[in-house]
Amino acid sequence: MIVDTSVLPTDALTYTDEQFFHLVRNLCGNSSVNLLEILCIRSVQSFLLTDTKDIFSVINFDCDQLEDIKREICFQLQDKSYIIKPGVESSIKYLKELLLTKNNEHITRLKKKVTPPPPPPTLTTSSSSTTTAPTAPAVAMKQPIPMSIDDHTKYVLEKFFEWWDNNKENVLPEGFVLKENEHFTLTVTNCSANLAGLIKCKCGVITKLATKDGRFVLSNFYKHLQTLSCSMMKNIKKIYQHNRNNRNDNNVNNNDNNNNNNDNNDNNDNNDNNDHNDNNDNNDNNDNNDNNDNNDNNDNNDNNSNNSNSNEQPVTTSNIASTTLANHSTILQSTLLDPPSILSMSSNETSTREATKVVRVAKKRKNTTASIRTKRRKK
Repeated sequence: MIVDTSVLPTDALTYTDEQFFHLVRNLCGNSSVNLLEILCIRSVQSFLLTDTKDIFSVINFDCDQLEDIKREICFQLQDKSYIIKPGVESSIKYLKELLLTKNNEHITRLKKKVTPPPPPPTLTTSSSSTTTAPTAPAVAMKQPIPMSIDDHTKYVLEKFFEWWDNNKENVLPEGFVLKENEHFTLTVTNCSANLAGLIKCKCGVITKLATKDGRFVLSNFYKHLQTLSCSMMKNIKKIYQHNRNNRNDNNVNNNDNNNNNNDNNDNNDNNDNNDHNDNNDNNDNNDNNDNNDNNDNNDNNDNNSNNSNSNEQPVTTSNIASTTLANHSTILQSTLLDPPSILSMSSNETSTREATKVVRVAKKRKNTTASIRTKRRKK
């Protein structure tokens, strides 16, 4: 699309308030004027610094003060939503393009300005003779070439990120970086040598940048980021703190799980040791029971032997000797008369061993009885 800036006055870039609204009314109509007026856009510079999307975003706000302008510039659908009239939208876009082109032409003219040429050499006259002495050429003092909008934008961003690297630990959590067009929007204009710069924060606050020696100073925007009124910074800090708390909770849960696993392993080891000790105790008890059973069997055998012997006759040395001789004579006779009868010797030998055991038991009882009588006598 070809934009003809001749429709604009030569000083249109400096228009404010009524002059600005009169220009908009002539080019776009009353609806556009009412829209810009309710948005407090009252100059060409302010209009150039405001994005077109932000101008038409008013239809998305549920505000009583905007109902009249919505009905004027929009169509209301059956679902109570609004759609901007195409004529209004195209008029605002045309005005923005026209003024931007005018601004670029103005910057180009400034760059093409050339310093005036040096004056021609002068003649000096004396009374004796006339000589021509060229004077030293005047040194042309070149005016500094004004920076373009792109140069100003680059300078502002460099200064901002330089400040951010030095102060980010005091503003936001470590590792977080603010990004242009995501957390803030920078707009720079240069109308009739009037440098203007605005930074719009994501929270909605617009900061006007001051200038010093033809360059922008960002101290106002730095102060805004460090104040408690910036909702964007609050949300970023809140999200960071929430994520940090979640990480801490996960670490605590992992430590608890590890401790529980260690406790379970210790309990299992203790149970294994207890089971092993119980088995050893059972084995010891079984051994003791076996020993007790053997002792009881031995005592029972001794008692049975004693009872059988007591039922027969008192055991004496002469009886044992006579029994032994009788057994030997019986064995000898059985061997001479019938060799196979030698197989019955085992029963006779068993009787001999039992008799010997009875003698030992009798001696023990006799000694015990004697010791008891001795103690009684002493008492």
